Amino acid sequence: MTETAQFEQTKVLIVGAGPAGLGVSVALKQAGVGDQIVVDSREVGAAFRSWPKGMALLTPSFFSNAFGLTDLNAIDPITSPADFLKTQHPQGVGYANYLQAVVQHHSLPVQSGVAVIAVKKESSAFRVTTSKGSIKADYIVWAAGQFFHPRDRDFPGAEHAVHSSKVEDWSKLEGDNFTIIGGYESGVDAALNLVNRGKSVRLISRGERGHQTTLTHLNHSALGHSTACARCSLTQKNFHC
Repeated sequence: MTETAQFEQTKVLIVGAGPAGLGVSVALKQAGVGDQIVVDSREVGAAFRSWPKGMALLTPSFFSNAFGLTDLNAIDPITSPADFLKTQHPQGVGYANYLQAVVQHHSLPVQSGVAVIAVKKESSAFRVTTSKGSIKADYIVWAAGQFFHPRDRDFPGAEHAVHSSKVEDWSKLEGDNFTIIGGYESGVDAALNLVNRGKSVRLISRGERGHQTTLTHLNHSALGHSTACARCSLTQKNFHC
């Protein structure tokens, strides 16, 4: 893996070295498209390395490759986070390490520390200006993600809230009563982490996919003795509207 962008021309430029960008890179390479570059302004799996301590993937990982079934958190069919990390619910740093292992296993052309500054269409190609020079590409895949660009001003008073991407460690948050806005993975995971630390948590959702509950109150006793148990029963009796 090279560390700086020295290439001037490539068939495919992939922006972002997270699971989406690396998954595309693997798929293209397996399809015979070796003329590609993956750039990232930070490093492989940077968003996962910045997750709050204790935050984990809610979707369970299972090493089922031997039975012809892909690990649900894998970015290509022949690897498995469950097998690599020996856990069903990888945390951020662990999953980032898995992504780095995929890069090494497939010898993906990742270049870290390369920020995209501008993209200009030129006839049948694109001229991309980066912090390490210009790259000309026939195709561009944008997979930069949203973690480092949070929508933290979406409603009046949002400046008084703390976005989950700004939390380093749930155990360091002061207070005993929390209201979480958002019922998708990061919101539910935040609730689980706080509840397992004895906090009282209210979760408000506007109807994210897979959730019908709009207002949920969680307490430590209702969620059981472990996060693993809580993950399995989160949508059952432990939700009280």
